[in-house]
This record gives sequence, structure tokens and C-alpha cells, in this order.
Amino acid sequence: MMKKMQVDRFEEHLAVLTDDDMNILNVPRDFFSFELHEGDILALEFEGETLVSAHFLAEETQAAKARTKALMDRIRNKKKRS
Repeated sequence: MMKKMQVDRFEEHLAVLTDDDMNILNVPRDFFSFELHEGDILALEFEGETLVSAHFLAEETQAAKARTKALMDRIRNKKKRS
């Protein structure tokens, strides 16, 4: 089974991942063979309940960061006008 999740934060040696339903998954950072950053979107593959692989989704991560930046810019501009 494949599942998409986002890196929410890091706690000690764990990466805390969340999905759109706000489910949380804690994964040891050394599980990943690539560097992780907060906000990264990952495709995770499970066999049953066991996480077997993870892949960084660069395009989806960039798109999500662009949406967040646009939203923050709108909020800042709205505050300046108030």
C-alpha cells in the first residue's frame, strides 16, 4: 500500500509525519536514505503495517511550499492594509 505523508517536525531521532487526515507516524530519521526537511512530502510504501520504503516527492513538495508562501503573503498584505 502507498501513502502520501508530509514531514511535520523532528523530535530527537524521529521524523514526525502527518497525512491529510492528521494521522501521525513517527519514523526513525536513519530509516531514510536521503536528507529530510520539514514540509517535505513523501510517498511511503507499506507491507501490512510495516513501512518498507520512502521516496521524496520533489514536485509536490515545491508546489505545497509555493501554496504556503502565497497564503502567508496574502495574510501579511491583509494585515498591512488593516
